[in-house]
Amino acid sequence: MSTPKPTTHGQGAGPDLTSSIMKRLGYKPITPTSARTRRIRKWTSRTAFLTLVLAAIIVGSKLQSQSPGARLPVGPTIPSAINHDLTYHGATIDRAIQTIKNLSPRFDVAPVMDLPKSVPIDDQPVPVQVGCLPQQQFGWA
Repeated sequence: MSTPKPTTHGQGAGPDLTSSIMKRLGYKPITPTSARTRRIRKWTSRTAFLTLVLAAIIVGSKLQSQSPGARLPVGPTIPSAINHDLTYHGATIDRAIQTIKNLSPRFDVAPVMDLPKSVPIDDQPVPVQVGCLPQQQFGWA
């Protein structure tokens, strides 16, 4: 970068920064080395800022979850609600599915298999298999 030339016009006798400002704004050509250095600095500062923000979020969430004032979920969780519904309302769900099957048009006449009846079990929740469809787990064909 060239040394700014002092000027004598205007309000003060400061250095003339017009050339360097025009280069930064893209109105004058700059050397490829200078352009590459600016590009690297720009992306490095963006990456550093993003890293700091992510680190602050992670540290803040860890501290918040370990603090004594952290709020725990109140009431049933989603898996326990599903288990409860399948355990205590299984017969209703079976009837609803059978009604939907009877209402849907059938183009091929095949024997309809009876759905297994759900029996509520008061002591044990129904195990939910992760990664399979309800039709596969409960035999709803």
